[in-house]
Amino acid sequence: YKVDLDSLYEDAKKGISDIPLDGFKFDSKIELVSNNTLKKKLFWIEDLEVPEVKTYSTAKILETDENSQLVAITTFHDVKLNDESDQDEFTTFSVGTLPNSDLDRSASVRAYSTRYVESYTASNISYKGLLQTTGGWTILDSSVSVSNKLVSYGTAGYPLSTSKNNVSVSGMTFDFVPNPVHPGVNTSYDFEIGVNSTATLKRGTSSEWTLFHPNNW
Repeated sequence: YKVDLDSLYEDAKKGISDIPLDGFKFDSKIELVSNNTLKKKLFWIEDLEVPEVKTYSTAKILETDENSQLVAITTFHDVKLNDESDQDEFTTFSVGTLPNSDLDRSASVRAYSTRYVESYTASNISYKGLLQTTGGWTILDSSVSVSNKLVSYGTAGYPLSTSKNNVSVSGMTFDFVPNPVHPGVNTSYDFEIGVNSTATLKRGTSSEWTLFHPNNW
């Protein structure tokens, strides 16, 4: 399956979605990995400004019939890495998540993912299954690097328990089809279907940050 990311991004920014997104888990988290200039100031340490993260999400119905529906659920995380070149004092650790803040400055990196979920009915029981996951990272500031990219995707619920895959990604995009196919989960019970990614972000010689990008049901 394939979607038009530009169109989905515009829909997500405008709050347009084919299905309600209540109950979905999209909020990102960003954590400081290392502070390369901390040694410049050992006695004057102030809070390091946490990079801004803006979350946009949308869902698009791709196929539907009497007993099934295929939906592409996409989320974007726009990250603005701060320029620390003129800062002398830094903290040793800082964590932040700003899922609903306005991102006034242009983003440095965009993390994104789409999960293709089929909803279907069999013997009057409703199921959901993960068919495919795609995504990646787009560098919007040439001074930024993205490394240590890891993707985790899978399904948990009745009756299959847990089926999960963890994959290290060398390129800037990914496209995975569960193999073997993950069986559908009974939606009458607690379940989770999703794709999550982590990556290390760095701007020039500034601090390194790990971005956690979730796209879960």
